[in-house]
Amino acid sequence: MPLPRSFLHPLSAGLALALAFCAPAAAKTPKVLFIGTDGFRGDVYGAVATPNLDVLVADGYLAREGLTADTAISGTGWSSLFTGVERDKHGVYDNSFSGKNYADWPDVLTRIERAAPSKNTAVAVAWSPLASQLPWTGVDTVYDAGSDAKVLAKALELLAQPAGPDVLLLDFNEPDGAGHAGSYFNRDADGYTAAIRGVDASIGKLTAALRARWFWPLACRHRRWRPRPPRPARRPATRRWRPSTRLR
Repeated sequence: MPLPRSFLHPLSAGLALALAFCAPAAAKTPKVLFIGTDGFRGDVYGAVATPNLDVLVADGYLAREGLTADTAISGTGWSSLFTGVERDKHGVYDNSFSGKNYADWPDVLTRIERAAPSKNTAVAVAWSPLASQLPWTGVDTVYDAGSDAKVLAKALELLAQPAGPDVLLLDFNEPDGAGHAGSYFNRDADGYTAAIRGVDASIGKLTAALRARWFWPLACRHRRWRPRPPRPARRPATRRWRPSTRLR
């Protein structure tokens, strides 16, 4: 069921983080970690304790403009997030994925593989339709985890590899499940806030693994994203950056 529009303002109903970080100087190989969370109400950030997310925001940049269409249906939102276009182009209007047009508007990992097939790409998802419905053509690892715990375990396994993936996309889903199971996304409900804190704990474990290997994390909390190098030392306080993956 779609959420009211008020749930989407000022942040999107889903949480997405894109971490761009550089390898040690000897290697100079850029890496990307994308963390997505379904069911994360936009007005929850700041109302529920998320210390690990707070660290990323403090080190990077928090954007509040990246809304998708006027629906919080998972199939539609994730398709917009991963393809960079809205439902009138990717064709996904509900969770049946009927009418999908990924042939013309493929997912971002498929695009990366087409442009740079030597890159090691991976995706691990808790919501199974994301593994089966999107093409992920040429992607080295597509893991249908089925739970947030298995997503985290797979991510830590991949990040522990000697080289590690060049681009890793993750989907956490427990806030969405808790929101539907309780008093419909009541941000004060124990089960829902516990799920938010659980995702934050996972973010802490992921960033701990990353900080041992790479530098310069960048946070982006939206369903549209574009990796960006570290911000300059001097930056006007009023400067705004709108993340987007629109691929034309």
